[in-house]
Formats: sequence, structure tokens, C-alpha cells
Amino acid sequence: MSTKSIFHTPLTIITDRPPINGMQVEHKTDLLSIDTRINYMHKMVWVKEEKAFYYLNSGTGAEEGDWLKYETVRSKIFAYDARVAYEKDDAVYIGGVVYIAKESVAIGEDPVSTPSKWLQIAGGGGSSAQFRIDFTNTNSVSISTPKTNPHISVYVGNELVEANVLRRSDTDFDVSFHKNVTGFIIV
Repeated sequence: MSTKSIFHTPLTIITDRPPINGMQVEHKTDLLSIDTRINYMHKMVWVKEEKAFYYLNSGTGAEEGDWLKYETVRSKIFAYDARVAYEKDDAVYIGGVVYIAKESVAIGEDPVSTPSKWLQIAGGGGSSAQFRIDFTNTNSVSISTPKTNPHISVYVGNELVEANVLRRSDTDFDVSFHKNVTGFIIV
């Protein structure tokens, strides 16, 4: 009886295309040289240099305008803290008014004294602000709100549903579901 020996060796592929490892490339310009035969609408590719996902929005992917950066929106709203520097799209509240940073904001540049760097999105003028937090394919959502003991309405799709709500403090809550769902929460 003969015995065969099996040797395992890594396969090395040399190509003139960008290295795609789990759908990633080194530089944004590498997106343009991905073989257009393997591109499809909404294909997601990680660009290491930018530390961001890009997706194919139109065309074949051979032109820069075909690819768009995948943006996410933060769902937490924090009390403004003058000791903190904020990034673009950070949301804060101060005096019952909610603001979103339009650009990077240095320490001490509050929404009232530097309105050019902030966008007021809710509150002010005696109105009571409501907040909407969208979620996609998840079984839990953490909420941090400027409202104390708020009423929380949970929607799966467009249907109001009951959900498990765990109160961590007067303004912080965890909402959980028995399975992954998509919807929104109104606070």
C-alpha cells in the first residue's frame, strides 16, 4: 500500500490590478482600475488610505464620479461640553436646542458663539424637539437624548411596535428586539 504525502503551500497571485482582499484597495484611485466585469451597483469596497467604504453608485466604476463615499450618521446627541473638540456631524444640545457640527469644531467653539460651524436642527423658539433615530438590521439600539424621561416610540418598518426598553439613566436607554429588524425610534 502506497502512502501519498500532501503538501500545502500558499497561492501567490501577481496582478496589475489593485489588491482586493475582502473587497479592499489601498487608495481611492485604485477603485477606477477594478475590473469592470466584476462591478455591480452598490458594490462596497474598503479604501485603506481613507479608512472608509465607497460604493458603486452609477456607471461601471471606471470613472471617479461612479464611486461615492459611504457615510454614516451618528445617532447619539450629547450635552455640549466646552472641553471637547467635535467632528463634522457630531450632534450636541445646549439650552434645549440641538445642533450638528458642519465641520470640525475646536474646544470652546460652542453653537451660540460660533454659529457658522453649527447647524441648528431642533428646539429653540419654545418648541419641543423630537428626535428620530434610524436603525437597520439590528437587534439593539442605544439612545442618548437631551430629554429627561422621554416618551419612546419604536417603529419597525412603519408600524408602531412594543419593544424592550432598558433605562440606564434619565436620558440613556437601550432598546432591544428578539430578532434583527429595520425601523426608527422617535424620542
